[in-house]
Amino acid sequence: MDPHDRRRMYPRATRDASTSRHGVRAGRDAVDIDTMYGSCWVLSSLSQLDHLYRGRSIDADAQCVIEFAIRWAPFGGADPADLLVAFGVGRRRFLELVREGLRPRQTDNREARWLKQRLLDSLVPGREPGFA
Repeated sequence: MDPHDRRRMYPRATRDASTSRHGVRAGRDAVDIDTMYGSCWVLSSLSQLDHLYRGRSIDADAQCVIEFAIRWAPFGGADPADLLVAFGVGRRRFLELVREGLRPRQTDNREARWLKQRLLDSLVPGREPGFA
């Protein structure tokens, strides 16, 4: 896989030439990648996902897709082959499934909407804040 493709799909989770060996990007947009997608982030995100599922804010199919995205985020996202094997889709369709799964519903309360937004912002790069 071309490393530039990974940066476009999951820019917050990959290291490039502009980062130090500790994953800290130089400049005012400094991000510690290990902190961003560390084990605490993964566990917290999985807990939030479970809370959304138990509260019936997402369905079982969406839960599987989003859980997969959370588990692969620390590694820069899944390879296209992994996405094809797991879900039978390419990268673009997979990101659409994540977006669809985290789209707010009329029945969602304020907390569910906030959790969905937070997960969406972490998992789907290159989008404007808010649900678009």
